[in-house]
Amino acid sequence: MVHVVMGRRCEPRATVRRPAGKGAVQRCDWTMEAERVVREFRAGAPLDMNRLRNSLCWLFEYIALTAAAGSTISRDRFHEACENLLFEQGEAAFNRLLTPVLTALLDLSPHAARGTMSHPDFARWMRALGMNPAASLRASEKARLRNPDELSLQAMLHVLRDYHLAGASTSP
Repeated sequence: MVHVVMGRRCEPRATVRRPAGKGAVQRCDWTMEAERVVREFRAGAPLDMNRLRNSLCWLFEYIALTAAAGSTISRDRFHEACENLLFEQGEAAFNRLLTPVLTALLDLSPHAARGTMSHPDFARWMRALGMNPAASLRASEKARLRNPDELSLQAMLHVLRDYHLAGASTSP
């Protein structure tokens, strides 16, 4: 059951990473993700791109290590490794692994000086990850209910963990 839920939650990203429907996720897919996100935020500074790319590639390599995979991870093994991260290793591991990515993302935000991201920017980021516009708007509105102001790093971690855990104990 958990595998089904994780598959639904992770599939938009896997589809964007491998639009041809190939059954694997590769490191280069995460590099392209960084490029899409930077384009979405219209931030062209090489430092911004490098920091986001490096943090995403570091996360990929951690997931690949967890999945006992090399430079390519099958979707099934990718989902299993993410389940392990979320459900077995817990919130502290989830936060530790996503903090570098989210910090780099917050640096792209127009509100970088405050260390926050607006709700519309959060929805744009979700769309850049492959989430459909309606789902990204729902995620942003749910985040707004919990955090009416701009999202801080801690708020983003909480929203993302909630998103991945939502419905984990219910049928698809």
